[in-house]
Amino acid sequence: MITTAPIAHEMASVLCQGDHVSPEDCSWYHSVWQYLRIFNMVSTPTWHTRFYLDALRPLVSSHGHARVLISGTADYSMRKDRNSCS
Repeated sequence: MITTAPIAHEMASVLCQGDHVSPEDCSWYHSVWQYLRIFNMVSTPTWHTRFYLDALRPLVSSHGHARVLISGTADYSMRKDRNSCS
């Protein structure tokens, strides 16, 4: 994140088109998000590991597999991990 935070900061001013707080511009949010993560000041899925495991494990065990969409991530903090619940 130390490498990508400056890139995200610069790209936010180019790519951000608006959000629920400011319909014109959401760069204020995306430009600082990774810096906040570096300092562990914002919630990421890793803060909620138990929730995800408890919610997803029954789906996997009852169906053998499951397709799940988790939307609303601000960055790449959602990634496939070798310690997944399967």
